[in-house]
Amino acid sequence: MDQRIIEATQTGDINLLYELIANDPYVLQRIDDVPFFHTPLHVAASAGNIEFMMEIIKLKPSFARKLNQGGFSPLHLALQNDKIQAVHRLLRFDKGLVRVKGREDLTPLHHVVQTGNVDLLIKLLKVCPEAIEDVTVRVETVFHLAVKNDMFEAFQVMVGWLTRSSHESADRWEEELLSWADIDGNTVLHIAAIRNRPQMVEVLLEHMRRYQINAKNLEGLTALDIQSQYPWNERQADRIIGRTKGMSHETRNTFLVVTVLIITSTYEACLNPPKMPDDSPCPSLKYQVSLSQDQPLNSHTFLHKTDRNTAPMPSPSAMDVSEKVDLVVESSTFWFFNSCTFCLAMLLITFLLLPHPFSALILITLYLFGLSYLSLFHVSSWSFSQLYEISYETELGEYRLTDSVNGFFAVVINCIVPCQVFLFSVWRDTMSGYTFV
Repeated sequence: MDQRIIEATQTGDINLLYELIANDPYVLQRIDDVPFFHTPLHVAASAGNIEFMMEIIKLKPSFARKLNQGGFSPLHLALQNDKIQAVHRLLRFDKGLVRVKGREDLTPLHHVVQTGNVDLLIKLLKVCPEAIEDVTVRVETVFHLAVKNDMFEAFQVMVGWLTRSSHESADRWEEELLSWADIDGNTVLHIAAIRNRPQMVEVLLEHMRRYQINAKNLEGLTALDIQSQYPWNERQADRIIGRTKGMSHETRNTFLVVTVLIITSTYEACLNPPKMPDDSPCPSLKYQVSLSQDQPLNSHTFLHKTDRNTAPMPSPSAMDVSEKVDLVVESSTFWFFNSCTFCLAMLLITFLLLPHPFSALILITLYLFGLSYLSLFHVSSWSFSQLYEISYETELGEYRLTDSVNGFFAVVINCIVPCQVFLFSVWRDTMSGYTFV
């Protein structure tokens, strides 16, 4: 470039510029013919010489999009040198300058996101919303860059802008850009997990669908796989797992507490089922096992009804018929609802447990606990029929219904629990495929 042009550009001397043009009308054209050149507009934008910059851009508009030898446009240089007024004047001239791709396909919007200038970010998104979908040479979006450079405020602004924007493509951008994969197949959530950005993970989980959260990179890893490599931040991994199950970490914990309380209450009620009051016409009877010295304990062993003073008690057959019917109805109704509540709570807890080897041990314990409940039901129903001399086959229809319900839930639990135990035992496989639940 001619030395006098350099002098005019550095001093912002517009008169000298026109003197040079008068002497050589092609002085600016020769500069424009060079594919990559540090034009007078680059110099003026870097220095913030607004008047000279606008005079040059009027004479040679193509300079506004030309890249210098370093791969930067005049707007890139104005941003790098923090010449905010020059940035505004360039945008007023051409809003499309926001999308000019420079070195490594970085646009002015990418630069603003990397520096975290929220005011300029809002300005650029306002003048050219379409710039948000531009990607770098590594196929990175503005969201990838915000996470990498730990610009949480800028990240929040962009996510909020996406959700509130009235642009016709806003919904598509929100769905695509937040789950966009870079050259390595890493989504924004992957990068947040790699860089250990818990706040950004929280924001992403609120706006991503389950299949997006479970996306794998080129190494076959999900964001949860990556997060599991940071044992000091297990709570964040729990949040990711909770979101893949369609609920937050806090909500899942609340459900677990409530479910455990339900299981405890129903089992306790099973140990103390309804019975006739002590002052009723037919008080509760107690049994003791009586064995002769030469009689082994077998199915013929009988139970003798005694009270606390071993005095003879009235036979249950003397019980008033209506009271007997009422007791059967109330007791069987209790067992039916109690069994349904217990079994549903058992099923629910299998879905709420996090994928972890220790979860497998908890499931096995709960499974055996459930079997003990079913056994307790059979013992209680048999004892009830013996106590009040009721035929199990003819008069305990509600009990048989409850027995059928218990059998159904037992089959379901027998199918689900082994599958869950297997998945929880194989931790790495579970992380990538546990959406079975």
